[in-house]
Amino acid sequence: ANGDAIRFVMDQDRVSFVQACEMISNGDLPRISEEARVKAEEEDRAIREEAINEARSIWLDSRDLEGSLAQVYLRSRMINILPERFRFAMCPSWYDRKTGECGPDRPALVCCVTDVEDSFVGIQRVFLSPNGEGKAPDMKNAKLSLGRPAGGAIRLGPQQGDHVTVIEGPEDGATVSEDNPSLPVWVACGTSMMPQIKFPAAIRRVTIGGDNNKAGRAAAAISYNSYMDRGLEVRAVYPEPDFGDWNDEKRGIRRQA
Repeated sequence: ANGDAIRFVMDQDRVSFVQACEMISNGDLPRISEEARVKAEEEDRAIREEAINEARSIWLDSRDLEGSLAQVYLRSRMINILPERFRFAMCPSWYDRKTGECGPDRPALVCCVTDVEDSFVGIQRVFLSPNGEGKAPDMKNAKLSLGRPAGGAIRLGPQQGDHVTVIEGPEDGATVSEDNPSLPVWVACGTSMMPQIKFPAAIRRVTIGGDNNKAGRAAAAISYNSYMDRGLEVRAVYPEPDFGDWNDEKRGIRRQA
């Protein structure tokens, strides 16, 4: 199964990433008519530019990280670099396109997502607590994407040669990038997005830096197969077994038994 199928099942049946993977493995797939498929494609084309423009407006209104709550957040995660594609913004966490209403502005780490040609297609926002020392405590999911990020990535470092490393989230990506300054690190906007990343023709080798949890291992396995199917040379690496992800490993936060 690839990332598009996983995302479809997640959205159609409102299930988790792991549940969607299990449904696909068992052949328990939702049915959609040809008419519904065509309609969905037309609607997506119609709102694509609107969604990207919404994301672009936030990106253009954002500012650099220096002295911001986003820098406070990164430092709380023991991340000291200030990637060019990370910025700070005050922005809403929700929009209602039908009414034009939106939520109040909230502090957020904003990450720029670009497509295979490195053109802007969206953002990922990590909404922060009022003091910046953690994620927004009142949000069940403080990481929200906007635009059309599927297939894209947050590029930490320019493309160099034929190799990139793919990481699931911005905190882990920044951690790996800081510890390996010469390594081009591309960040997916979550586990379901990782298998969908599209690479330029020059990229022939991909290292997947997976998380040490069920969803992370599943995403790495599906991404591995997706990239291999495209003729790429792929390997997967993980933090030491005691740690859930790369940033936890850096901070010495061990998984609970």
